[in-house]
Amino acid sequence: MRDYGYVDARGMGVRSKIIPGMRAHNDTEPDLVEEEHRFTVRLWK
Repeated sequence: MRDYGYVDARGMGVRSKIIPGMRAHNDTEPDLVEEEHRFTVRLWK
């Protein structure tokens, strides 16, 4: 996602780009799932 400009090195793109983009697109917010060895962002249609 960093290569496409959605997040930066610190992951700030989730808060500053992805969440506002989802709200504008379909008035939803992504699910942010933190697990022991991974972090998942679920985007809804």
